[in-house]
Amino acid sequence: MKLSEILFEEMQRVPPEGYVVVVSKGESGRGISIKFRTINRVNQSARFPEGRWKYAGEIHIQKGITADNNELVWEVESVNADKGYGPLLYDIAMEMVFLKGDAGLMADRRSVSSDARKVWKTYFEQRGDVGHKPLPADMFEEPPFNQRPEYLRYYYFKSSTSMIDSLKELNKIESEDFEL
Repeated sequence: MKLSEILFEEMQRVPPEGYVVVVSKGESGRGISIKFRTINRVNQSARFPEGRWKYAGEIHIQKGITADNNELVWEVESVNADKGYGPLLYDIAMEMVFLKGDAGLMADRRSVSSDARKVWKTYFEQRGDVGHKPLPADMFEEPPFNQRPEYLRYYYFKSSTSMIDSLKELNKIESEDFEL
């Protein structure tokens, strides 16, 4: 079995039990932040009587480049997730980009972790529901980016996955910044 097949099998399909997806504007106001946050605050104490939110993962995307077709390609800025939930965050981010009518999602141009590499490779080689198109040839001049075909592309869903609709039906998604 290929590594990308194992990754896809291990991918979680919904947020962890007790968590909700929260979509908001990024801290800089330019991007989008998607987090798996506990439904209720936890760890109450005298210092924090209302408790704190606990997170199982988050992805931040920002406006990246304009593709050849004059559509916006969003760039992954950072991802941090418990095991198995990173790919789900990428998929939700890609659907958000799709719903906004933009071109797609691309890898961070500065740094890609080994876990993220597996996600991009899976999109490139295995996901029939995900299409990809080349980025401008001069995007990545430095190795390893210019040597990995999965980084030299942007990715998009070929049609709506209805993932966000499914999360809405399960009451597992919320946003004050975006109409979902």
